[in-house]
Amino acid sequence: MAKNLVFSGTLLQMADPASSLSYGELPPAPPAARQEQDFFGKLFGRNLGGVLASIVLAFVTMLVFYRLQMFGPTSAINRFNQATAKWDTQEMATVTVQRGLNESEFQVLTLAHNLSLKASSIQIVNLQQAGDEAIARVVYEMPNGTSAVMLYVLTERHGIWKIDLQQSVTALLRALG
Repeated sequence: MAKNLVFSGTLLQMADPASSLSYGELPPAPPAARQEQDFFGKLFGRNLGGVLASIVLAFVTMLVFYRLQMFGPTSAINRFNQATAKWDTQEMATVTVQRGLNESEFQVLTLAHNLSLKASSIQIVNLQQAGDEAIARVVYEMPNGTSAVMLYVLTERHGIWKIDLQQSVTALLRALG
């Protein structure tokens, strides 16, 4: 004897426990439960909306990280190396704290210029940031396999990171002993 059961507004019939069905005798799923896949769904193995959402999210993520490279201490160091390599005095002035240079600051600029020109790669290997100050160890790898290390001290003023050449000279002298 079958019993009726209402579940979430749907009438279900319970079969008599004495009569049972095997899995092979179950009717096919109703059409609403079967998902028809379009061409892209078959191609990607999932629906097109999910694929497009993933592509858009990946693009936005790359764009955000690209834009963030233009800010912060890392950006200031990259801009400084590009400016010193070209000896672009206007760009050097925008990325450093100093307006006038003393002898030791000029020597740091000259050394950075020579290293930036000759280096096959420039890597920031250590960046320690505390509030509005940071210190970075930058390795200049030369084509012959040798490398040179520079220390740059940076400060943030009005949301813009700049290299403080005087503090960088002090850090270099302290590191040399």
